[in-house]
Amino acid sequence: MLIGILFSVLFNFLKDLGFHQLKISRDKKSFEKEHYFHVKMSQAFNRIVFKGDEKKKRKFCTETSEESKSLLFKFTFNNGKTPIVDLCNEVEGRFFLNRNQEVIFEIYSLKNEEVKKSECLLTQVEKMEFLFFDPRDDKKRWVSSWPETIKELPPMMKLELHFKGGKELSYAFFFGRNDFISIGS
Repeated sequence: MLIGILFSVLFNFLKDLGFHQLKISRDKKSFEKEHYFHVKMSQAFNRIVFKGDEKKKRKFCTETSEESKSLLFKFTFNNGKTPIVDLCNEVEGRFFLNRNQEVIFEIYSLKNEEVKKSECLLTQVEKMEFLFFDPRDDKKRWVSSWPETIKELPPMMKLELHFKGGKELSYAFFFGRNDFISIGS
């Protein structure tokens, strides 16, 4: 009987230890994905190209899309040098939440419309919302869309992510500065 009790205690201990190791492993993977997302956003937003040659159709706007569960955010940025020649230098970036609850980052060539790169950055996201600080009137308020007709960048943009299970992340990006800040978790 004593051996049975010892085996029971040992079994429960090992089961709990395995559960905690699995949870730590999941938390580490989640942190790594969130960090990668943070890095990708920071790299793209630090390279936004908006002014310059007026003949080029540079973007910084939100719009609705059939593939997106929320507003799609489009912007022109300098992608630098990449192995895909048509995706070097100025490209169009798009961030959106698809119907499978995945945050997608797409890069489109401005030279060849058929060339694009698509990457899933986060999963299990129930809601994604971009907010833009609009200083153009006396109200100086946050707005949830930035139409293409506005020909200037907002000074600040906030991104809010709501995950399955209640987890939330918020990021802020200040244009004209080289920082990208996580403002909550």
